[in-house]
Amino acid sequence: MFDRGKTLKRVRDNFNFAEIRKSEKEYLVLCGIEDSSYVDTTAVVRGIVYDGLAYNSQIRTYEEKDKLTGDEYLSGFPFNGTLKPVHTLFFYWGTKPWNGPRCLFDMLDPLYVRKHRNILDNYHLHIVKFHQN
Repeated sequence: MFDRGKTLKRVRDNFNFAEIRKSEKEYLVLCGIEDSSYVDTTAVVRGIVYDGLAYNSQIRTYEEKDKLTGDEYLSGFPFNGTLKPVHTLFFYWGTKPWNGPRCLFDMLDPLYVRKHRNILDNYHLHIVKFHQN
């Protein structure tokens, strides 16, 4: 069930920087794009993995590690450090309507979700559909 000791290697279809401007504030965000021509029932988990790896990469490449001490040094990231937001869009090019999971809760046992919703984090899939009904 678990792949202990195995290296996880994943490659996104496309990954870019984007600037988002809101009023006077400007944000630099990371934007991941995934393409699929079929209803990928694992897309939600793929999104979680890709986003998690993108955040982890930002922590691993933090440029001022030499200034960290104590717990910050052990963690490799400062207490007041900020990460760039990661947004993943799934472009669906299939001919059938998307009927796959749209969030992590769709993939978990409904009874468990109902009972433990307050301690579970949900991950939502952002799908851009390009097919005609």
